[in-house]
Amino acid sequence: MEREIREECEISLDEERAELRAALGFPERSPVELVGMLHAALARTEPDHTLLNAEEGRAYDLIGPPPPPLWEPVLAQGRADLTALRAGESAVWQAVAEDSVRRRLALRAAQFDRAEGDLELLRRLPRYETRSSMTDELRLAGVLVGGYGRAEDLPLLHEVRETDFDTACGLSEIPGPGADPAELRRWAQETDDLFFGGDPAEEPLYTWTDTPLRRDRARPEPVAPGRRPDPAGHRRTERSRRRLRAAR
Repeated sequence: MEREIREECEISLDEERAELRAALGFPERSPVELVGMLHAALARTEPDHTLLNAEEGRAYDLIGPPPPPLWEPVLAQGRADLTALRAGESAVWQAVAEDSVRRRLALRAAQFDRAEGDLELLRRLPRYETRSSMTDELRLAGVLVGGYGRAEDLPLLHEVRETDFDTACGLSEIPGPGADPAELRRWAQETDDLFFGGDPAEEPLYTWTDTPLRRDRARPEPVAPGRRPDPAGHRRTERSRRRLRAAR
């Protein structure tokens, strides 16, 4: 294409490119390297669904093999941090607790990899998450703690609930003082079934885009008129409907 432009317009782009590159501080690269970088970038941002041509109604071919599900690269950081937290690495503890993105991804990792020995670390995260007021991950932290059915955790859950007006509303269903372990466990299980679950593939896409995108940990979710058939789509849609009904 560039050769055709040069021949038809009888112009040279080399001087203009060199000037622009110098002004932007970009290094000089060969055309082969630039094309390779272009294809790599396109592959990273390839949509997870089919894009349709607006005029002809035809689908565009994907560049290369289909990318992994969106949740895989996003959740990878959370899984790594959860492993470090379980190992008791103190330096990682403070870094994860203070970083809202890493903290929430670690909670998501715990959602999909639940272990009996996680209760102590899960007890420490809700107070940090209250800094953001009511979030899905704050509710998740309460569910993960409450799922152990320990009545001694009720004061912590009540403290978290009373952080502000939004948390008081969002966590209003937490059992009151004096609730027995079975009641606490039942609340956690019902809330888990309504809002969360154990399969990352069934989470709505915004779970993996909203927070991580602030730190470039997820590729953007393109908007497109058509999608590939999604066998899990009905489950995700139904879970989203239930969440909306519960939020109201």
